[in-house]
Amino acid sequence: MYDTAKENIDRLNETRKPIISLKENSNNAVRWRLTYYVERPYRVLKIRDTINLAAYNLQEEFGIDLSTPQLESSVKK
Repeated sequence: MYDTAKENIDRLNETRKPIISLKENSNNAVRWRLTYYVERPYRVLKIRDTINLAAYNLQEEFGIDLSTPQLESSVKK
């Protein structure tokens, strides 16, 4: 995901590698953190959006679903 995002945005610091951490593991979700370094802090929002979009676009290729799980069901009367 990070490599895909790097192709679409500049100003990611190439000398420092990203760090991926597992932050929380529960019944319905896993929360990961991707720590990355930027050369220009004013670009951080654009970089974050590009990384999120890369993750979203790659989910089908890797057979995962990043959508919020539905925890309720509707019953028709």
